[in-house]
Amino acid sequence: MSITVFYSNASQSVQINVSSSESVIGIASSGLLFLGLDTINDVHLTDNKNSELVLPSLYTQNPEALSSGDLVCLQTSSNSLASNYGVELSVVDTSNASLGATQALFLLKSYTEGETVLISKGVYDYDLSDSRVNWLAGLTLYASNSIMSVTPSSLSGHWVKSLGYCVPNTNSKKRVWFNPDSTYIQRT
Repeated sequence: MSITVFYSNASQSVQINVSSSESVIGIASSGLLFLGLDTINDVHLTDNKNSELVLPSLYTQNPEALSSGDLVCLQTSSNSLASNYGVELSVVDTSNASLGATQALFLLKSYTEGETVLISKGVYDYDLSDSRVNWLAGLTLYASNSIMSVTPSSLSGHWVKSLGYCVPNTNSKKRVWFNPDSTYIQRT
């Protein structure tokens, strides 16, 4: 099997050759290799499919407390109105380890009475005026209280988790590449 990975400014192609009988991956090329990267424009970035979870119901007793774009987690709940699985959607809070530190984090993309769509990894655009994201192009985003920020919480007892990156764009949006880490640290 041969897969073309990138190109060089020489006229030869660069390929990774892999066969089932080999345990080594080799790159075939001769001479100097100069790699080029094209810029990713908005069309390429938004064409990527998000990793989304579609839940069959809202998973909360209090839908007025949630909005599209909220940073959420699934929290253990005895409320049978929230779900049949013993969990409920809650807004993340870095002052409480049971609200996001040890759970998978999601962005609430949309919800209706019969369906909730959560982004587990992908691109999300916030309006420039949205206060839930403290945004600066190119910087890492962290959970900070119940928002995303380029500055992690420095308060004692709060947990810190990397959430992704602020992505530059030409759409006048706070574009986020959401890719939350599964690990966290606790401030002392």
